[in-house]
Amino acid sequence: LVPKAHPVAGHALTPLPMSDVAQAFVDNSKNAIDRPSKVAIVKIDHKNEGFVLPSGELTAVVEGYPVYYFQTRRWYAKPPSPGAQGSPPDCWSPDLVAPTGESLNRQSDLCSTCKWNEWKSGRDGKSKACGTYTWLFLVNPEQFDSPPIGVLVVPPSSIRPLLGSKFDAGYLQKATAKHRAYQIVWSRFFLQRAGDVHCVLLPEMG
Repeated sequence: LVPKAHPVAGHALTPLPMSDVAQAFVDNSKNAIDRPSKVAIVKIDHKNEGFVLPSGELTAVVEGYPVYYFQTRRWYAKPPSPGAQGSPPDCWSPDLVAPTGESLNRQSDLCSTCKWNEWKSGRDGKSKACGTYTWLFLVNPEQFDSPPIGVLVVPPSSIRPLLGSKFDAGYLQKATAKHRAYQIVWSRFFLQRAGDVHCVLLPEMG
C-alpha cells in the first residue's frame, strides 16, 4: 500500500514519511465502501472553457478530494457535433477490456483487437477513433450534496495531465508521491485552451 516514487522529467519524486492523516486513510480504505446509486455528473464545455454542473451552471473551477477514478471507452459511427445533445455511443466498454453487451453495435470481441482502438484511426488522422474517458470522483460538500460527491468526466485529451504517461508523471502520481495518497489532497481543476475546439485539464494541489 506504499506507492513508489515516480520519475518526472528525469528526476525521482521522493515521498515524504507517511503522515497520520495518510495512514488513517490507507487503514480505513481497506473497509467495504457503500457506493451511492446516483452522483452529480460534471462535464466540460470546451467552447466556453468551463465545467457544466448538473444544474446547468458554468463554472471555471471544480474542486474537492479526488477519491477514486476509473476509465471507459466509447465509439460513435457518426461522432456527435460539438454542443449537440448527447446520444448513446454505438460501441462502448466499461473496463477498457471488452465492449459491453449493451452496445448498439459491437465492433470487436476485445478492445485490444479493435481497429478503432488504434492510433491514427480518428478523424484527425492522429488519435484513436474510440475515445478513452476518465471518470474522476470528487468529494466536496460545498459543491455537491446528497451525496457530496461529483464525477468529473475527463476526455481523452486530458488523460496525460491527470494520469501521466510512461515518460512523465501525471497529477495524481505527483500528489501520491508528495502525500502518499492522492485521495487526501484537496485538488482544484481548471481548464486551459489547447486548440481551436478543445481544452485540457489543469490540476492544482490545494
